[in-house]
Amino acid sequence: MNLYVFVAYKMPTLRNPQDPYWRVVTTQMPSPDLTKWVTDRVFRHDKNSPGFACLRFQESIHSFQLRQFMVNLKQGLSRLFKQSYGEELAYYSLGRFDQKKTTRLHLDGAPACAFLMLGYEPSLVKSQFLIADYASCAQEQTLTPRQFLDQKNPMFNETGQSNLKAYTQIINEWDDSESRVVIINNGSLPSGQPWPGFGVLHGADILHVPDSNTPRIINSILFTPKSETFTESELALNTFLETDAISGQIL
Repeated sequence: MNLYVFVAYKMPTLRNPQDPYWRVVTTQMPSPDLTKWVTDRVFRHDKNSPGFACLRFQESIHSFQLRQFMVNLKQGLSRLFKQSYGEELAYYSLGRFDQKKTTRLHLDGAPACAFLMLGYEPSLVKSQFLIADYASCAQEQTLTPRQFLDQKNPMFNETGQSNLKAYTQIINEWDDSESRVVIINNGSLPSGQPWPGFGVLHGADILHVPDSNTPRIINSILFTPKSETFTESELALNTFLETDAISGQIL
């Protein structure tokens, strides 16, 4: 996995669930309206869309139900992607992680057009979620997103860190006691390309861990246009849906 690191600053917060980035889910089967709402925010070609969407559930759900919801939503997104771009979306990776360390802002390793769905299970670990619109930052500097990361990788470059400060947000109303799903444009394409790969960076700050045995489980699905990935594994998908294990990457 390729990580592009950002050093934390004090950042603005997005406001409340009235924000266009949050949506409350009332059923375990994503509706066409919900799926379209996600695509409008995530499948972006430029900075006029946020590049991510956040979902919370009206009622508590089990881990297996959360993962099934994620797979159902991915299928709906794939149908809309095919209508718009002539190609289905296929799994690039599937995984389950117990992550209790701060994760600096990064892209997950994937092709230039890719989408990441993270399903957070309720936890006593306290955290905050971060988004950085690095593609817009790059565009302002007449760089492609990839050029920005190659030339001003904020892991090593103080100028890159400073440049991203104004493009980074803490997502407010982030409640670790709830199940949440975040869908992220994990792309590295410049604006104006045929595919919607104008991406954002994501990360999390861990604020409090009650003890080392307290879980913070994240279910992860990374998907790309079908021509950009491997053959889908039905076994890997079934394992993702049915396992109790926390074993990292499955596919």
